[in-house]
Amino acid sequence: MFKFKHSKVKDSKNLKRTAKSSLKQINVKNYVDRLKSEEYENIMKIGLEVRNKGMEFKGIYL
Repeated sequence: MFKFKHSKVKDSKNLKRTAKSSLKQINVKNYVDRLKSEEYENIMKIGLEVRNKGMEFKGIYL
């Protein structure tokens, strides 16, 4: 499960914060539960924040 976001702010702390909020949004919208109900077993949640050449990655393997 991927959640991508693009940031317009140059602050690197904002990249980390937005990557974490991407993971939170995956939980709030129950995307993983939907995949599990369709019998997917190996699920990885990934929040990816990109701004120009900067990137922040947060991932959780379930």
